[in-house]
Amino acid sequence: MSGRQKLILAALALANVVLIGGMAAYVVSHSRGTEAPVQSAFLDVDEVPTPSPCADYLIEHLRWLGGTTRVSGFPEALLVDVAFETPPQMAAPEPEALSQVLWTMLDSLSPAFGEICGAPERVDLSARFTSSSPARVFTVQLGGPQLVGWLQGSLTDEALVSMARYRGSVDAAP
Repeated sequence: MSGRQKLILAALALANVVLIGGMAAYVVSHSRGTEAPVQSAFLDVDEVPTPSPCADYLIEHLRWLGGTTRVSGFPEALLVDVAFETPPQMAAPEPEALSQVLWTMLDSLSPAFGEICGAPERVDLSARFTSSSPARVFTVQLGGPQLVGWLQGSLTDEALVSMARYRGSVDAAP
């Protein structure tokens, strides 16, 4: 390599160092004091949603069944889903057994349901057996005012049964 080529390479290297150093100085000088606040992955205590009195009531009254209870409330509907993990060696329950589980769930509610949860237009109560493959789900859909009446004793079992709508399904996803 000739002396002239070495001189050009040295000049280019010097220009590269000056350019990169200038860019680094610009970034450092313009980033001071503008750091974004660190976002916590945790919610503040004030931001944690608290369950409604109705959800608390349902979870408490269905806890003894041993399942995991989820409650979703909307102005027109109350959705209650209780997931039961059955032992792997146990066969998937038949619809009659699922229906009995739903009625056991209903029997565990007290007349205070109407005072605490009101009388939504519709109440969907589901029993989900998750360990069977595929998972089986059985749902009873009741009118909220009819359920409240039944719990308070002004509606007979037969009348409530005649107004109930049942739905059985197989849940392909775990």
